[in-house]
Amino acid sequence: MAALSTAAVRSLSTAATAALSTDSIVALSTAQAAALSTAQVGALTTGQVAAMDTADVVALGTAGIRALDTADIVAMSSDQLSRLSTAQVAALSTAQVAAIATDDLQAMTTAQIAALTTAQTVALTTAQFAALETADIVALTTAQFRALTTAQIVALTTDQAVALETRDIAALTTQQMAAFESADVGVLSGAQLDAFLAASPIVLDLDGNGVSTRSAADGVQFDLNATGQTFQVGWASTTDGLLVMDRNRDGSINDGRELFGVATQTADGTRAGHGYAAMSLEDSNRDGKLSAADASFKDLQLWIDANHDGKTDKGELRSLGEFGIVELDLNAQVGTEVDNGNLLGLTSSYTTADGAQHAMADVWFAKEPAPALGDLLVAPTAEVLPGAPLDADTTRTAAAVPAAHHNTMPIDRQLFKDDESKNNPLI
Repeated sequence: MAALSTAAVRSLSTAATAALSTDSIVALSTAQAAALSTAQVGALTTGQVAAMDTADVVALGTAGIRALDTADIVAMSSDQLSRLSTAQVAALSTAQVAAIATDDLQAMTTAQIAALTTAQTVALTTAQFAALETADIVALTTAQFRALTTAQIVALTTDQAVALETRDIAALTTQQMAAFESADVGVLSGAQLDAFLAASPIVLDLDGNGVSTRSAADGVQFDLNATGQTFQVGWASTTDGLLVMDRNRDGSINDGRELFGVATQTADGTRAGHGYAAMSLEDSNRDGKLSAADASFKDLQLWIDANHDGKTDKGELRSLGEFGIVELDLNAQVGTEVDNGNLLGLTSSYTTADGAQHAMADVWFAKEPAPALGDLLVAPTAEVLPGAPLDADTTRTAAAVPAAHHNTMPIDRQLFKDDESKNNPLI
């Protein structure tokens, strides 16, 4: 083989190329490897590809690399893949990218990871994404982050979450933000949390027209993230109520720690991540609902901000009993309704003493300046929460309330089927 000219190598038929021994493949010079046509490269067996010197793999160029089939990509060694040029990496098809083994992906350089196109980034499986090293997460561009699927967001590890750059977090859509698992949000710094373009608390519909909100422009100044920094944020309408617990018993709701949302603190001092995870902390008997059977149910209140100023004025904190509320359902499902720029990200219901059910939602209040609709909602491509399939049967708006509980489990396990019933006004 070493004696063959590049022209002679290129003249080999695909059958002759496929018949070359691995010793012959190893003997190829980089010039000979570079002379191979895409048809010849496509004819190579997995054994031949695995036998190629790393320099010869690089010599194949972008067209040659793209000519390899997915089985060849699987057969390549970590050393071969880590030597690909950034141009070759960018030339890989999405199927080829998805075929890269997780250990091979970990061996790739940060420059190679940053060279992935947005389409290639989306093609990464959840196992591949979870296998990325923290340095690779840092290397991802803002455009790559913005392209991530909700399933990839769910796949983030806590170590990866800690490594997220604030500029990349700020580029995420609200739907992507709502996909963060509680454990991942729990380890974020205050600066990372404040980079989110929205933050969530639980809101209850009290007037029977579904959970309704005010836009960020027409919202209030409030420290939803409990970082000591207030922002102009969307807010609950004056006829709906925020679920709260006056934890320091000073008669005021001071920040997001006293709401039920992203900033609610767990026993170890981390953040709950979303409203339903926050409520589940109070489910002392672990039955998937909050009721009088739970020790802290008596401490739950509704904050109805009647004058819409983001401050807890006299008479605005009301007991659940005043509205006949006897049960809060923790079995939520993913919502896609956007109300005045605020995403109703997770939805379920609460029950009153007369047996009626009413809407309740974990609302991701947008920050001012309000994001464009496209920034708020992207079509989910995979489950947002473990055990929460996103299909036509499991997506609804918060105005639709399940009529009864049927085989439901906590939110991180299973979300109940779509059903609707009327909402009777409470105020």
